Amino acid sequence: MSKSNRTGTSSTERSNPDGQVGGKPTQEGNKPIHTIRYRNLKGAIWKNTGATGDFYTVTLSRAYQDKEEQWHDVTSFNTGDLPMLAKLANDCHSWITWQERRASEENGGRK
Repeated sequence: MSKSNRTGTSSTERSNPDGQVGGKPTQEGNKPIHTIRYRNLKGAIWKNTGATGDFYTVTLSRAYQDKEEQWHDVTSFNTGDLPMLAKLANDCHSWITWQERRASEENGGRK
């Protein structure tokens, strides 16, 4: 059974660089604002707008290739993935913090 992830693709589909799956835009063309990759692990950083302003979310995924050489993204991780996944999550956090600090400085110190 496949689950939907943040990009609107199922765990058995991968979007192309234009944010599309099978020629259709995912979530009306929504794409991550930034992506960090280590080997087959990916952290996609999303910028969202809410009632109190902008905020960021992160989706973590692992890519693998099946017997038919088709690529898939899943959100489950092997024991060996965990140290690199921790680094990936930390680097996503650092990137978001840097963006928030930069935005704050551009707004004269206001968030």
